[in-house]
Order: sequence, then C-alpha cells, then structure tokens
Amino acid sequence: RRVPAPIWKISGTFQEIIIAYCLRVMEQAKLRPPSQSAAPSSTSTALRAEDGFADIVMVEAIRVLDLLCLIDPFLVPRLFNDVKKVYNRAGPRTRTPMFVALLQFFLNHSAVIVHDPEPVFRVFFSEHLGRHYASGLMAYDTFSFCLRNKAKLLSDTSVF
Repeated sequence: RRVPAPIWKISGTFQEIIIAYCLRVMEQAKLRPPSQSAAPSSTSTALRAEDGFADIVMVEAIRVLDLLCLIDPFLVPRLFNDVKKVYNRAGPRTRTPMFVALLQFFLNHSAVIVHDPEPVFRVFFSEHLGRHYASGLMAYDTFSFCLRNKAKLLSDTSVF
C-alpha cells in the first residue's frame, strides 16, 4: 500500500528528539517495580500510584507517536513495532486508557504496514470490556473512542 505524503512538516531534528523522548519514556515506564501484595499498605499504595503514573506517561507517549505518524506516515514502519511491544508486554491486563491509546494507534496505522488489528480489537471488545464493565472511566473512554472512530470502525474492522 502506498504511503500518503506528509500533511504537515516538522523539523527533522525536532522530530527525532520527540521520537527519542517518547521511546525513552516507554522504556522507563516498563521498568517500574512490580506491585507486591505482601508489602505494607503505605508501600503498596505508593507502588499503585507509580503504576498509575507509568501508565499515564505511557499513554501520552503513545498518543504523541500516533500524532507524529499521522503527520508523517513514513514513520509508521519505524515506530509500529515499538508500540506493538507495549501491547504485547501488557496484553489483556492493560488498563483502559492505555488500551484505548493502543487501539487508536493500531486503527490509524495498521493499513500502512499491512497489520491486522482485529485480534487486539477482539481482546478489547470481548475480554476487557467484560472484565471492567462497571468502570465509569472505561465506559467513557470506550464510548469516546467509538464515536471518534465510528466510520473507520464500521468500514475497516469487524468490531460491529
């Protein structure tokens, strides 16, 4: 499939700095210590807060990389595997905001490198929603994602 020409231009040096920063943030976020159930409550609370913070910065890094790939589709082959590693590492245990950011990236860029995002969508809409249906944040994020991407979801996936 032919890659469309970039819509906007970003300085090559600035773009490389942004990419390096996002990849470094993603690398550091995966180094967080695992939560320990036997830890004292104040320690386990701190670890949960660190987990939440790591997820937040990971979401923002994925969103920035998604935006860069929308601006310059020639970046997709270079960055797609890094984003896919985030999904593979977290898998179905991924929290909803990160899962939605990953879904958005896969939906926006899978066609450029001929990657089938259906298994990721199936995990999210079949397993993840079933486990977290009572979460208001999950409902809001999912509903917003579906509204923003209604046309693409209907035409490019078998989600609905």
